[in-house]
Amino acid sequence: QARAGRTLIQYLSCHSMRLRWQWAGKVYFVVMRNFFPISPQLSFDLKGATANRRALKTWHLHQSDSVASKYSTLRDWEWMDIAMTTDMADEDAARLWAMIVADTQLLEHQQLIDYSLLLGIYRPNATLIPQHKKKELQMLAEKCCGTAFVSRDRQKIYFFGIIDVLEKYSMRWRLQRMLLRTLYGVAMRWTSSDGISAMPPALYADRFRTFVAKEVLHLDDKALTQPLAEDYWRDGGRRSSLKERARAS
Repeated sequence: QARAGRTLIQYLSCHSMRLRWQWAGKVYFVVMRNFFPISPQLSFDLKGATANRRALKTWHLHQSDSVASKYSTLRDWEWMDIAMTTDMADEDAARLWAMIVADTQLLEHQQLIDYSLLLGIYRPNATLIPQHKKKELQMLAEKCCGTAFVSRDRQKIYFFGIIDVLEKYSMRWRLQRMLLRTLYGVAMRWTSSDGISAMPPALYADRFRTFVAKEVLHLDDKALTQPLAEDYWRDGGRRSSLKERARAS
């Protein structure tokens, strides 16, 4: 409400239903808004993580004639392997970045992790005349209520949304983090452990924002938030890290 509805986290409702099986309890599920008003030619699920973030083998990616027609949603490594980028007007990139920063700060405050940036890229039919193409892009942007942006060259549109945001940083995630870091250490691959999804909320949000800023929006360093050192977590947890960041600001 404070941001007049400008957010990439858009849940519409929460429901529950009781199954008819004996001794079955209630099942709860949520409904999110469809961020893609039309099927995009390319879609990506981006976390800023690198561990297990490849949808297909590298050799298959480069040998495929049409990746978009054969695979549904690609991941972080595919985005980097094919050197994907966004071509957005500066004001649109700034507007999107403001939403991402505000949304991730909320998720961090709620101790939530493992969320993703859903990004779809749609290009209208090349046979359309410029006026019809412009009209179609404008119509799609209006349908998305501020979560879609037309490219600078007016040839395509980007759809954005943040999904899978209900994972609490619980004891299960803490144990997973400890185990994975130990396994990477045994394999002498300590730096690779920085790419896992099991990260404390502040570190996860910081890595997520850095990936979006550097790899997706290509913002300059002035737009980035101050990186958060993992030492803060070792020395006192989330409360001390937030105090340090408040002093710095």
